[in-house]
Amino acid sequence: MKLRNSNDRKFFKIEALVDQTCSQISYSNVDIPGDPVLQNWHTMEFQIQEQTYRLTLGGGADIEANRFTKVAQ
Repeated sequence: MKLRNSNDRKFFKIEALVDQTCSQISYSNVDIPGDPVLQNWHTMEFQIQEQTYRLTLGGGADIEANRFTKVAQ
């Protein structure tokens, strides 16, 4: 995952999400369906090898993983 902090370090933007072969992975915003912009503490959903995962990121000066869960199928 490639992240970029804003100049004031209050927000970050996800620039890329890739798998182990560096292939682009698409993701969606769980909190605001249809909105491609993820802000602090929004949850993203993505698939890796046909498994669905959800990841919540948040932070100010530091970015931390708050929740990372495998979604039951």
